[in-house]
Amino acid sequence: STGIRNFTCDQCGKSFIQKGNLDAHMLTHSQDKPFACELCNKGFKTAMQLRKHHSVHTGAKPHQCDVCGRSFRERGTLREHLRIHTGAMPFTCEYCGKAFRFKGILTTHRRQHTGERPYSCLECQHHFTNWPNYNKHMKRRHNINTSRQTRAKPPTANNLPPPQDPLPLYEEYAPAAYHPHPLPSSFPPPALQQFFTFT
Repeated sequence: STGIRNFTCDQCGKSFIQKGNLDAHMLTHSQDKPFACELCNKGFKTAMQLRKHHSVHTGAKPHQCDVCGRSFRERGTLREHLRIHTGAMPFTCEYCGKAFRFKGILTTHRRQHTGERPYSCLECQHHFTNWPNYNKHMKRRHNINTSRQTRAKPPTANNLPPPQDPLPLYEEYAPAAYHPHPLPSSFPPPALQQFFTFT
């Protein structure tokens, strides 16, 4: 492999080194979900997504944190969790420079600058920047228990306006403070070194 990305998606322009990766990527543009769970009939675009979903039914959490012992269904979730221990904050707001540990928190924060409020109450036309505030509003104001299954997907970073002078920040959503576990003297543990790159 030469590292040249010769395979380009004709729908979004993303490029890949191998044709198989492009083929897998093309499924993200399709609405077809040919892989169905035999237990709950939920559909998935790929066999890998279906395999990951099965752990919801089995309760299996094979990926364990060597620092605190917490277990996760997916390796990617473990990787995100490890940022709590390392203090890594890889997601930076292009409007104000503030850094965040998780991409979802950055996405919500960015809406303070753009004014975007993608969660709308159909009962009273109030709009919210994030799901927790929308959910709390629905329960308290309208006595409606919204479930995660009805959660609307927020817009992606691709359709955000370009950075401009920041708007005033209104702290609508601040996750509860979390006090990270202290790092052991040899971090990362040998079993997790594959997840880290040191420069």
